[in-house]
Amino acid sequence: MVFSGVVILLLILIGIVENAFHQKRLKEIPVRILVNGTRGKTSICSLLTAVLNENGYRAVGRTTGSEARILHHDGTSEPFIRRLPARITEMVPFIRLCSHEKADCVVVECMALGAEYQKAFSRMLIKPTHVIISNSYVDHVAEIGSTKEETIWTLANSIYPGCDGFFTESEYKPFCEERGSRFHLVAEKNYQEMNLDSRIPVHNSNVSLAVALCNLLGISESLVLQAIGKAIPDVGLQDSIMGRNGSLLIPSFSINDYHCMSQAIDDAKYNQALGKNLCVIFNNRSDREYRIILMKKILKAKGHLITCVYCIGDYPDKVMRFFKSSGVNAMSISVSDLYQKFNSDSDETVFLGLGNIKGGGNALLEMCMGEKR
Repeated sequence: MVFSGVVILLLILIGIVENAFHQKRLKEIPVRILVNGTRGKTSICSLLTAVLNENGYRAVGRTTGSEARILHHDGTSEPFIRRLPARITEMVPFIRLCSHEKADCVVVECMALGAEYQKAFSRMLIKPTHVIISNSYVDHVAEIGSTKEETIWTLANSIYPGCDGFFTESEYKPFCEERGSRFHLVAEKNYQEMNLDSRIPVHNSNVSLAVALCNLLGISESLVLQAIGKAIPDVGLQDSIMGRNGSLLIPSFSINDYHCMSQAIDDAKYNQALGKNLCVIFNNRSDREYRIILMKKILKAKGHLITCVYCIGDYPDKVMRFFKSSGVNAMSISVSDLYQKFNSDSDETVFLGLGNIKGGGNALLEMCMGEKR
């Protein structure tokens, strides 16, 4: 009993000392940007890190989209290696790394989900000077909420007292006022018409938010747009991949909420697959099965645009039967068989990957990218 008590006391003391060093390192980084929201966090983080490094800052970014990655100030990136399950205290070694790289700016994608974790992530681990909330689409229902109102309330917990907050939704204004934070409502500008040279998705709201924040830091819109080509894309939103016989794979596996999946189907059909066969690949995760329900609702509304839905990942037979009940042609298929089909189909077929990246989505991309190499 005495020994265990000593061990517990030592662990508490180590925690106190480590937190003191962490808070000291945070104070040494004058610009700390926290990016939150349902969709677009990774793209915004990547864009901001690139822009800031191109315009006099020594910025280090961290994204947790399809995989956790460190975006170094020299423009390189690397996976964040986890030895334990994902946890918000990963920010402690990340900030230590930023200190070693002598960063004067950090750009962090919020990895917390529930309200209390959002608050702890912001108020203890990042203490952001600037907060962006990209949007408030309903996703991660169990942790964040099943309605937009619940989602906004949960995400608002990341607004740090006294920070500058950037939003495209006015509902966040009361939360900013309550915490003495400056509320910036950002109007969306149409950047998609500009045909920007970019490796990340150019969503009007994402770029508008990044431009607004950069303007506050003294970086003009033109400089932001010049640097957009340096932004590193998320692995789940890579460029389209061509099959051996001309078929096309649009790897949008990181898109998984109702609004964005629905929009992705429209974009694919009317931009890449007009007059062709559009086949959706849905990669299921057993811990994210509420997304199957969202996809079924979309299929009921847009099934006429889709030739077939290929179900991969966890329990594909069950997912196939569920989708078939909406009246669409659905098929359960292994990743290896889907890979062969992708490479045997002609340029009359476009495949659109949705739902989840982990598991089947990653496996398919690794096969495709391995062949490209």
